[in-house]
Amino acid sequence: MLAALLTAFVAQSGPALPPQVRPIDDASRWLRVTPWQAGTASTLRNSWTTYGNGPAHTGYYPDVVPGTWMPSWTTELGPMQQLAIADGRVYATRLTYSEPGWLKAVDESTGALLWTFPSPSIYSTNSPTFDDGHVFIQCGNGSSSQLLRIRADVGLPNWSGTHTVGFERYLAPTVANGRVFLGGGFTGGMYGFRQSDGEQLFFYGGLPLYDLWTPSFYAGTVYTWMPSGLGAHDPETGALRWSIGIDWNWSPSINRTVAMANGRAFAISSDRLYAIDLSTHTVAWSVFGGFDGTPAVSNGVVFAIADDVDEPFDRVKAYDAWNGHFLGSYIGTEFLWNQPIVTDDAVIVGSQIRTYVFDRATFQQRWSILAGGYLSLANRRLCIATAGGGRIRTYRNGASPTSDPNLVAEWEPWTPAVGTAPRSARIAITNYGAQSSPACHVGLYLSGDTALDVGDTLLRLVTIGPIGIGEKLEAGVLIGTSPLLTDQYLLAVPDQGAAVPETNENNVAPSGRIIP
Repeated sequence: MLAALLTAFVAQSGPALPPQVRPIDDASRWLRVTPWQAGTASTLRNSWTTYGNGPAHTGYYPDVVPGTWMPSWTTELGPMQQLAIADGRVYATRLTYSEPGWLKAVDESTGALLWTFPSPSIYSTNSPTFDDGHVFIQCGNGSSSQLLRIRADVGLPNWSGTHTVGFERYLAPTVANGRVFLGGGFTGGMYGFRQSDGEQLFFYGGLPLYDLWTPSFYAGTVYTWMPSGLGAHDPETGALRWSIGIDWNWSPSINRTVAMANGRAFAISSDRLYAIDLSTHTVAWSVFGGFDGTPAVSNGVVFAIADDVDEPFDRVKAYDAWNGHFLGSYIGTEFLWNQPIVTDDAVIVGSQIRTYVFDRATFQQRWSILAGGYLSLANRRLCIATAGGGRIRTYRNGASPTSDPNLVAEWEPWTPAVGTAPRSARIAITNYGAQSSPACHVGLYLSGDTALDVGDTLLRLVTIGPIGIGEKLEAGVLIGTSPLLTDQYLLAVPDQGAAVPETNENNVAPSGRIIP
């Protein structure tokens, strides 16, 4: 039945298959993995570069923080927004409207003011994004609005990209793949600029007018989440590649974006939490409830703030990212907001007056403090920016730093099969740990669902590594066309056989659903 496929995919990769591998219909012969190549190194442990800690806005900080949180420095700057942290500095912008704004940098270790960049008297100065030694801020001022790239070391501007913004404010610009993406336009839309020189690449005007949002970037595509649904856009032209209509009601300020991970988009509407499969362009699952803000996602779990009217307190609800099964709640005592921060062992969330740290596994509260606002986490230092009081409070985690590797797999969406060409996807293995990982195996399983169990079939073991701290290795995975694959998943298990001691030994990543 698979003679043609066997001819096309006879190439093998990795070591010889051990006896326990049980390929069905010689499936291992028509699954091909290209050679591993170095990807962009991760800085998630030592920086918080933007809202959600990266262009995919996952809210994930890859470390464990089991110890006590001890007060560190405090500094007064004035009312501010979401902070960015990188290169030993904390970057803050003034929360203002129709008044002069600023971008300030303070020392990450001491809180000492390093420099101030004053923005002109304008409608708004939005929160910052750090990338490649520069800070990006959007300053709204009608038809003369500016996107500014500021040198992070001295606070001097490199270039400005003029565009149009009405009276709206936006979340931090999204910087990825040599491009800067942000909301704007008098009647709604999205801009794209070249990162190196600020040249405007496109304006896409086919979006409704809302403020307090920003695009997300994932696997070579720009995504927008609006009360009209999810849109996937070309990063060079802004053109709509595909969309899924999900109508929901909201006020002009939606104050959220979409979190992207492992071939799925996770988004909150006015009454539901959605998981959208980026391979099939369909809703994988949704949960009804009073959700708010941007969800966070890591290691197969999605976390969403819920303010259900029938429950006495706000809470963060955790769901299996692949099937939507409810896992448990982290319960606060007042109105929670913004986006949770999730680590490998904790869930951190705040209100405007209090911040909570919960144990991720037990759902129990570990710690709280009577200080709330916008949360950022880098180098085991939690920074809380108070929106009204104008103060940054910081807390250090007192636990001894972990020294193990932590290998995490991440899939990009499947590309559709065209003619006789195989469908393909990219897979990445990143070492988020604090120690280099020796060479090991990655197991690829064929499964009828997104959970690894004894009924799944190990198709291939692929050798990978060594992988340094923060390093990422990427490969292409190609599969042929067969009824055996329809509606199946490939599950990636880093360090198959547990040869490498890791901070998290349960990292299993399913691909998107394989469609004909």
